[in-house]
Amino acid sequence: MPLPHAPKAAGNARRHVRDVLDTWRVDDELAECVEVVASELVTNAVRHAGQAHGVIALTMLRSAQRLRLEVDDPDRRPPVWPGGPVPESQERGRGLVIVAALSKDWGHHARPLRGKVVWAEFAVP
Repeated sequence: MPLPHAPKAAGNARRHVRDVLDTWRVDDELAECVEVVASELVTNAVRHAGQAHGVIALTMLRSAQRLRLEVDDPDRRPPVWPGGPVPESQERGRGLVIVAALSKDWGHHARPLRGKVVWAEFAVP
């Protein structure tokens, strides 16, 4: 699913994720976690890669045991882990902490010609 370089991208992603997960009959608890993670990954892509030229895209994959989200963006810079606790007074910087807490695993890899993919995986009960 291509997404705009705009704040509305996260909401678009959440709605799309919910529609797909409903079709796949994923339980509500897991669906809520996947929606939040999709929102965080897309928000990071818009915020940090929004000035780069290219497409932000959301891909969802499912096997019998796993569900995987991938957010592709045109910026080759890897995501930055906060490196420690994020102060409560700080408005930003918790996205990857949330992703790590809600997913079974997450990571990133560079695309051969441009950009990167940040992904998160979830166990399917």
